[in-house]
Amino acid sequence: MLSRNEQLAVARIHHLTAESWTMIDALIRHRFFQRPAETWTTEQLRTIGLRPEHIQALHQARSPLSLAEVKARLDQYHLTVLTVLDDEYPSILQQISKPPPLLYVRGQISSLSRPALAVVGTRQPSPYGQTVISRFVQPIAAAGVTIISGLALGIDTFAHQAALNAHQPTIAVLGSGIDVIYPWANRGLADQIVAQGGAIISEFPLGAEPLHYHFPQRNRVIAGLARATLLVEAGEKSGALITAKFALDANRDVLAVPGPITSPASVGVNSWLKLGAQAVTSAEDILQLYHLQPGQQTRLPEQPTAEPNEGLVLQHLSFEPIHIDMLAEKIGKSVGETGALMTIMEMKGLVTSIGNGLFVRK
Repeated sequence: MLSRNEQLAVARIHHLTAESWTMIDALIRHRFFQRPAETWTTEQLRTIGLRPEHIQALHQARSPLSLAEVKARLDQYHLTVLTVLDDEYPSILQQISKPPPLLYVRGQISSLSRPALAVVGTRQPSPYGQTVISRFVQPIAAAGVTIISGLALGIDTFAHQAALNAHQPTIAVLGSGIDVIYPWANRGLADQIVAQGGAIISEFPLGAEPLHYHFPQRNRVIAGLARATLLVEAGEKSGALITAKFALDANRDVLAVPGPITSPASVGVNSWLKLGAQAVTSAEDILQLYHLQPGQQTRLPEQPTAEPNEGLVLQHLSFEPIHIDMLAEKIGKSVGETGALMTIMEMKGLVTSIGNGLFVRK
């Protein structure tokens, strides 16, 4: 691995390149970080394949950022800079078109080289999608597979959390600088991922904002780090489908969980099934597909025993939400009695409240 001083120099060069893959890739592969940027000549830059417009941009972007300032930023967030020259750079990511020339890593670098499954989907999952994540991700993670996603709200968040619940590492790939956690609401989740042996990674320069065009670029890394990508609820124009396309382009498997044909959140997933994505309906399907041995936590915890009134509620609950008023009518009790009953059942892990008086079976 590059020395710390070399990592600092690479990060400083990255700041000069305005996120240009062509420039940073050429500068790293030709080890320009071993010489001060101020000494680069036009002829030297031309010999490594940079076009005149790239060279002009570099000369005009002489950064005032000092190595001391770069060091302060990297140290503040306990970051490592991993480049394509490093042995620790994940070999599976080297195989994609335009692999990131460098990655900023917060957490365990070794987690990037474990067998991995990318899990992606909508930012607004239904109770069905949440249930799918719970039933799929925990057994797969417990079998020794690292779950990779993008730290977004929705399916990404549920996937990361399910892996953590299985006491296994997970990797979050950001569409911003690694020091700019997005969404901000998931900063606690990011800390938890690192604390539990996983990693937060980004190919964008320090301080880079979560701009809209960063996320398709981020998605190619999510797909590139994984042997397969699992689609769980994705609408017709979902960014998750971009990840699936990158997986296909990289000759990786695309797996999809079929969804209700009446659900807009399942339109994209079901379309990919028509195009030939591998349909999976259980964690066991994936374990068998890749000849994985179930881990100790593959079986989900058994549901607690329900009392008679609770059993009556469960008869009228499914994975589709039902309002407490309608549920009270179905079981023949007042809304107040039903609400008290639902509180007890939620504490026992039998049901889930999704807000606005709506409940689903867990």
